[in-house]
Formats: sequence, C-alpha cells, structure tokens
Amino acid sequence: MKRNKEDIEREVDNTLNSLEGLNRVEAPPFFYTRLEGRLMDRGRQVLPYLKVQWATLIVLLLVNAFGLWVYYNPSAQTTSELDAIKTEYGLVYYTIDDYDQLLTTESE
Repeated sequence: MKRNKEDIEREVDNTLNSLEGLNRVEAPPFFYTRLEGRLMDRGRQVLPYLKVQWATLIVLLLVNAFGLWVYYNPSAQTTSELDAIKTEYGLVYYTIDDYDQLLTTESE
C-alpha cells in the first residue's frame, strides 16, 4: 500500500513539473478581429433560417385553423342537394338493415 501511494505521488509530481515548462501561445496578428468578423457573419446567416421557420409555423397554423373551421362548420350542401346528386348518378344508400333484409329474401 505504501508503494502505490509513493507511485501516485511521483506521477503527480511528474505531471505538475511537465506543466511548468509550457509557455503562453501567441496569437497571430488580427486574430481576434477576424474571429469577431466570422462570428458576426455566422449570426447573419442564422437570421434567414429563423424567418423561414416562423413562416412555416404560421402557414401550418393557418392550414390547421382552416381544417378545423371546415370540420366544425356545417356543410354548405343541404340534404336535398345531396339527394339530387344521388339520384342523378344512381347512387344507392343502404343500411345494415337493408342488407339483412336482402339476405333473408334471397335465402327464402
């Protein structure tokens, strides 16, 4: 146990001693000016994407509102208009009772 503790302390000392030899790195001239310019350009590029996102959200909300309005408002066609369309195209509307009645008359 004593041996492991000494090894750990030696490793810590070696690591700290290796950090002492490091010097501060010098940035190239006008580095911060160029960095600020890039960040500003990146900020300008984000703005059109936000506009597209807001426009898409507004269009989706309008489509949903129109869908709900159509769903909850009564239909513009009255029953007589629907009956006229049914008779014109020869459409027949059967209920389940009608089918049961047809099946019982065919089986007799």
